[in-house]
Amino acid sequence: MASITLHDVDDGLERRLRLRATANGRSPEQEAREILCAALGEDAPEPPDDRVGLGTAIHKRFAAFHAEFGDVDLELPPREYASDESPFDDWSEEDWKALESRGSVREPPSFD
Repeated sequence: MASITLHDVDDGLERRLRLRATANGRSPEQEAREILCAALGEDAPEPPDDRVGLGTAIHKRFAAFHAEFGDVDLELPPREYASDESPFDDWSEEDWKALESRGSVREPPSFD
């Protein structure tokens, strides 16, 4: 089969081609072929039936894993909860003002 390269395609035209291709479930290249076939009066070829979606591909991959290894029980690590203490609790007002003077802090905490 022949290949065609198009130069100097307007950005808006390329964007509309991508949007149209997405809406029709095709690649931009396949969409361009469909448009050319329709414009030239030829029947566009049908897309192959062996295409699968992402979900189907993931299911097939894990189904093959399950067939080989069976059910797998993973031991979950215990949950760790964050401390109520802030790592900045021991900072002084001067520490915060030093950060603020460098523009690193928008609003320093109130020390009232």
